[in-house]
Amino acid sequence: MIILGIDTSTSVASVALISGDEILGEISLANQKTHAEKVMVMVDQLLTLLKLKAKDIEGIAVGIGPGSFTGVRIGVTTAKGLSHSIGCPIYEISSLEALSHKMASHKIVCPMMDARRDTVFTALYGQVTMAPDQIHIDDLLEKCKAYDEIGFIGDGAYKHAGKIKEVLGDKAYIQAKDQGHMSASSLCILASKGQAGKSYDEAGVIYLRKTEAERNLYEK
Repeated sequence: MIILGIDTSTSVASVALISGDEILGEISLANQKTHAEKVMVMVDQLLTLLKLKAKDIEGIAVGIGPGSFTGVRIGVTTAKGLSHSIGCPIYEISSLEALSHKMASHKIVCPMMDARRDTVFTALYGQVTMAPDQIHIDDLLEKCKAYDEIGFIGDGAYKHAGKIKEVLGDKAYIQAKDQGHMSASSLCILASKGQAGKSYDEAGVIYLRKTEAERNLYEK
């Protein structure tokens, strides 16, 4: 089964194609301001490089957040448009779960996306699980003290690396920055593991906080 992966939930836009267990190709672009203009260009480039056509795609895996409000919407909207055009299912994948997949060899993985104001979008995967949440970095590290070894990945981990090491010491392993960005191929791999697909009009997003406009309205 050929699956297209699309993720625009972070500053790195990524598209990938897999067939079965084989990653056919992947393209990433680290410029959040151009996601809307570039994501379909990236898909077309990847299809051309692999000598495939849109009709060859049998499923679309998309990162549904948490992450950038605008970025998540761009990815999901693009996936829904392609799904409707091609007639293939959409596989909704948590962006945090996809990020953690890159450190699957660790017993406990903590993906972290910077959510500003010293908070992060995070979760725990592996031998210990914690549902996706937006949490203050101090509260997260207090929870993590209970575990012997945790792998951290994502821009939130790099931003707070000093504090993570200060609190957890050798218990913490932080993935190298150049290996820790979002990868659309991880979305594809997770989607291929038997998850039920949805029609284009059923796909949604995960928001763990109010938009800035909603927060401003509430504060007023």
